[in-house]
Amino acid sequence: MIGSRGMSCDGATDRRSWWRGRGVSLFVVSGLLLALLCPSVSAAQSRTRSGGPSPPGTLAWITMNAATGDVLGSHEPDRPGAPASMTKMMLALLVMEAVRDGQMKLVDPVQASPLASRMGGSQVFLKSGEAFPVEDMMAALLIGSANDAAAALAERLAGSVAGAVGRMNERAAALGFAATRFASVHGLPPGAGQEGDVTTPRDMARLSQELVKFPDILRWTSTTEAPFRQGVFILRNSNHL
Repeated sequence: MIGSRGMSCDGATDRRSWWRGRGVSLFVVSGLLLALLCPSVSAAQSRTRSGGPSPPGTLAWITMNAATGDVLGSHEPDRPGAPASMTKMMLALLVMEAVRDGQMKLVDPVQASPLASRMGGSQVFLKSGEAFPVEDMMAALLIGSANDAAAALAERLAGSVAGAVGRMNERAAALGFAATRFASVHGLPPGAGQEGDVTTPRDMARLSQELVKFPDILRWTSTTEAPFRQGVFILRNSNHL
């Protein structure tokens, strides 16, 4: 099993979310099988196609063959909900596409802005002006689900967090994700009166198909723990699948 880990909800308790709790997982089995599951559901329980009994506690899920896109099982895969930290998946895709296209390198420095240093939730406690390579920031993003790393990468990618959100929505539209709309780069619950992120299990599974084209993504997400800031901080993966 190759796991896309570190995508926990970070305390996101929006009632619209169909990914609830700390054990949310996105994983690839034998490099091919993708699933979006509720925390209480195991791979063995993901046995139904449409119409079959759904595991207890499941609000919406899908199991997809990443190579072919064939849906192997699902329950309300087009039901909209808040993706929580899985929002970071689209940011990760944009960064890797920028690396592929020569717009940045994994060794390029990413400097933390005052905004990035003030992020809450899961974080690596970046200080304003502190810089780390794209490689390290991506590890923080995908292993530690770090919100401050998300903000720093977004600013490096698009000049601003708002600019990165715009690009995330453009990429979602290009991929045909009609039910997906991003309002942040990290997936934290929106403040009062603010718009939140919304997507569906099907769109996230299709996004995963794009992500697993990059070997580095699976390298980071299958890492149990890794040092950050020369070992002063240890990134720990919260997804034990």
